[in-house]
Amino acid sequence: MNLPWPNIREVYSPDTVDAVAQAIRAADADNLAVYPLGGETALADALVPRVAGVGISTKKLAAVVDYPARDLTITVGAGITISELLDVLATEGQTLPVDISLPHLATLGGAIATNTAGPRRVLYGTLRDYVIGIEAVDGAGRIYHGGGRVVKNVAGYDFCRLLVGSVGLLGIITQVTLKVQPLPQASGACLWKLPPGVDLAAIFNLLHASPTRPAVLDVVGGNAWSGFLQSLGHAGHSVATTSAGEEPWLICGFEGTIPEVNWQLTTITQQLYELLGAPHTPEKESWVRCLHALRDFAGGISPGMAPGNLPTDLPMLTQPILKFCVRPSQAAELVRWIQGVDPAAHWQLHAANGILYVRFSALPSGGWSKWLLQQGHPHLGQLGGRLRVWRWSPGMELTQASAWGPRGDGQLIEGRMRAQFDPRGRLNSGRFW
Repeated sequence: MNLPWPNIREVYSPDTVDAVAQAIRAADADNLAVYPLGGETALADALVPRVAGVGISTKKLAAVVDYPARDLTITVGAGITISELLDVLATEGQTLPVDISLPHLATLGGAIATNTAGPRRVLYGTLRDYVIGIEAVDGAGRIYHGGGRVVKNVAGYDFCRLLVGSVGLLGIITQVTLKVQPLPQASGACLWKLPPGVDLAAIFNLLHASPTRPAVLDVVGGNAWSGFLQSLGHAGHSVATTSAGEEPWLICGFEGTIPEVNWQLTTITQQLYELLGAPHTPEKESWVRCLHALRDFAGGISPGMAPGNLPTDLPMLTQPILKFCVRPSQAAELVRWIQGVDPAAHWQLHAANGILYVRFSALPSGGWSKWLLQQGHPHLGQLGGRLRVWRWSPGMELTQASAWGPRGDGQLIEGRMRAQFDPRGRLNSGRFW
């Protein structure tokens, strides 16, 4: 374990929930902060710890506790990797349809704590929709539970939803019960390279009125994306390098039964033909590659990287990835603004959710903190949205205000909750607002 955090004195890897609780209590007695660790793919999502403390890894909490497949539920340790979980579910023809970047590294507990969701969110939702039972240890070393192991359990407080996206501030997640789904029978996609000057808002309005239900509705931009998408379906074709300012691509993917997928592919092609012409329809293997590229971009992986070459540690980025969130009706305006700020940027928009990930091509004049405080956060405020640094790059100096923008009512409510679960402020001390 190679953590870039000099203030972490030691990393513990407990193999039981009682051992996790004991480690937290020992850190509290020694006046040390506690930093939860899972697959370590999200270390660059928050400020570097400045308070001395210990790391507590959940990697040894990876057992499959209970898998009644006929009930479409599974109970597992939070340290199981997403790939391991999907492999277990696949033996019964089932899946968890939430896309997590770097699944061979990311743990389930870490994905829940960061509320990670990828391109298929428009159809399947987020992890918040699948967690039905949870076990965690709070900042005082107390073990607590929420939900249960059956879908219709309504007993107790809904700690499950509370802990999704809590980034370790309300406790270290140790065990999870999920509801799962059958694997889809078929999938397919239509890809269009958008013509110059196309009105994205008009396309989004048409798609919004469409009777189809895409599993993926993404728009991507940048020369790496263009080269990768042009190569799909051509075995051995290398990823082309093209000029800055490449036109974006629209990607519509569908999942379901064979008749459902075929009807939706035909319908969306007919609806968009007048605006965009005929689409490229990749073969199954190429579409899987494309879906993996869409899944992994937010994790710092360049489009087109072969699965066998995926890193075994957190990718080090030359420039950070920023996450923009706006109402879907503002998504086209946000893309226009980003293209004006940096025509050579690489980006991915989940169009139906208004979530945009951007990797800029160069350091802004004056540095990142100045740009975020003077341009980024104010512009997103005008659009009624939010901006945060999603993946940091080495040497990036940020403050809480530049990383997450102005404090709002949400932070005040969060502070009150943290006072209940972590009264001495041990968990992830100083890494977030």
